[in-house]
Amino acid sequence: MLEGEPDGGSAVKRPRVGRLPDGQLYPEDTWSSYYPDPVTIYVQLPIHTDKPEWKLDGSRVAIEDVQMSNLVSTLRERLVTQIDSKVPSSRIKLQMGNATLSNTKTLASYNIMDGEVIAFELRDAKKK
Repeated sequence: MLEGEPDGGSAVKRPRVGRLPDGQLYPEDTWSSYYPDPVTIYVQLPIHTDKPEWKLDGSRVAIEDVQMSNLVSTLRERLVTQIDSKVPSSRIKLQMGNATLSNTKTLASYNIMDGEVIAFELRDAKKK
């Protein structure tokens, strides 16, 4: 038994699993099995000074203890709560590379990795 391991488990970390070539994605359940433990995801905020109550200052925010089974909408809600922002959810667009993340899909479906940086972009306001 290793010191610091009360259950006799191994102190060896799981190897980091890379993405498939050419933008291919692992199936959602396979990716979730590679990352069964919570991960930390970073969100790069835009700079938007017109509305200070939105608190969009260009900083990078760490969202901790995120499960791969979480929906993108859950990540978005946690972000807004964590930064105490008043930005309308309809204006939030999360991007990873060239892909816009759909609120109804899980993080595993995008093969998001521990430590991944996701960009927060503002959608244009809907015209009435």
